Amino acid sequence: MRERKILGIAAAAMAFLAAAAGPLRAAPADLDTLLKGIAAKGAQEVPFEERRYLGALTAPLVSRGHLRYEPPGRLIKKVETPRRETAIVDKDRLAVLNEDGAETASIDLWHNRDLRLVFDGLRGVLSGDTAALRAVFVTTLEGDAKGWRLHLVPRGDPGDTRIKGIVVAGIAERIESFEIQESDGDRSIIRLLAAPPHS
Repeated sequence: MRERKILGIAAAAMAFLAAAAGPLRAAPADLDTLLKGIAAKGAQEVPFEERRYLGALTAPLVSRGHLRYEPPGRLIKKVETPRRETAIVDKDRLAVLNEDGAETASIDLWHNRDLRLVFDGLRGVLSGDTAALRAVFVTTLEGDAKGWRLHLVPRGDPGDTRIKGIVVAGIAERIESFEIQESDGDRSIIRLLAAPPHS
């Protein structure tokens, strides 16, 4: 299974969890305010569209489906197009199932620095733990109620990971997209097609 595909699973999970938390009352004044506002509460499900831009291709790879979060840390990504596939993240394990429900891949997330970075970001945002997030990333929050962006740049040697940065973007009360930027120029962008009706 290609690593870029796995990174896409992680990105989609993070985008969903951030949005599933419910609306923000206003643009975040600081990182603590933002994280508290988007901390996920309860089981949630939301449709998504993911576009993966690869240097070797002239057009993005597009997939659509639904993402579900089950506390305290179980993520389920169901891809419906272009082909059916389910990815389940539970604790430190990622399992990928085909349309018949047969497992096609099982990965220990913490044996891969790229995945570990993405999920460190996920858990920091999900728990509202500013200190944990800043221990792994250099964080920059910019913008206002009309549009804000949270930039996460991995700490340490840039040569140790393909992850150049992670960007979460939103408008006032909700997160609208999540992007993973790679050092070779490839990137994945996940957009939420609808906010969940309840928090």
